[in-house]
Amino acid sequence: MKTKKLLLTIAILFIALISGCANDDFEEVVGVCPVVSATDPLDGAFGVPLNKIVTVTFNEEMNPETINQSSILITIGETPVAGTVTYSGTTATFTPASRLSINTLYTGRIKTSVKDVAGNALQTDYVWTFTTGLSPLVVSTDPANLAVDVALNKVITATFNMAMNPLTLNAATFTVKQGAIAVLGTITYSGTMVSFTPSSPLAENKIYTCTITTGAANIVGTELANDYVWTFTTGVTPIVVSTNPANNDTGVALNKVIRATFNMPMNPLTLNATTFTVKQGATTILGVITYSGSTVSFTPASPLEGNKIYTCTITTGAANVAGTPLAANHVWSFTTVVP
Repeated sequence: MKTKKLLLTIAILFIALISGCANDDFEEVVGVCPVVSATDPLDGAFGVPLNKIVTVTFNEEMNPETINQSSILITIGETPVAGTVTYSGTTATFTPASRLSINTLYTGRIKTSVKDVAGNALQTDYVWTFTTGLSPLVVSTDPANLAVDVALNKVITATFNMAMNPLTLNAATFTVKQGAIAVLGTITYSGTMVSFTPSSPLAENKIYTCTITTGAANIVGTELANDYVWTFTTGVTPIVVSTNPANNDTGVALNKVIRATFNMPMNPLTLNATTFTVKQGATTILGVITYSGSTVSFTPASPLEGNKIYTCTITTGAANVAGTPLAANHVWSFTTVVP
């Protein structure tokens, strides 16, 4: 009797070896054994997003009771990664408890304790590896954090350490606020730089807060680890505080050097024949423009005409050293002396 039972066991084992599948007690043999047909990430994958959820797909329906943290492991070296294992259809899912580490080799293992619904087990452990990528970072901004005297027409930019997914850089992930008030603007992306162009000039002497959220992701889907926040303060708008001659002056000398003084240092390159003009009627007066301190001077190339009205204009093309232009053209006039 014992001999018959032994022979029967040997026969079942032999059939199992031929078929490649058997349960632990050799009570049932099925022709097709469970195998792993696909993984995500793939074996040998590089640059895997840090928020990746790992999936394993089998060639047939498995017994959910055998799919758990003991049978499906993700490790760094010999250290298990904490996570939750779920199963649906023919796919097991491993959701890490926290973001994966950057630039790290991970090993996935499906153990032979997983079985199909007929009780057939995986014949050997299935092992594969993948490597995570780098987390995107903001490496610089313009204006820089805590910058002061920022131009009111400033285009705000942030540069990343890698190429980003432009679709993740939008009004929800890149905001500019003055206090609680959101600034309206247009967002564009090129290379590794995102730009925010305000729809209207910024307010003077105000603190602005810029935020790029964790919704911004690189081209493989890895998001910023944390919101990136920086602030800057705008400058004061330059204005003309005095002119010589003053507006509506009369009896002005024909050899007069015309001057305008600003409330702050200006960019000399923005004070030229285009931005500072003197006219008699429609006739433009030729002259030399110089700048010193906070005063610009216009020296006519030849004496002015007597008893004539001259109109002087400094346009919004004139800007201070931070790049903030005049808010409006400054215009004044004077009348020369009667010869």
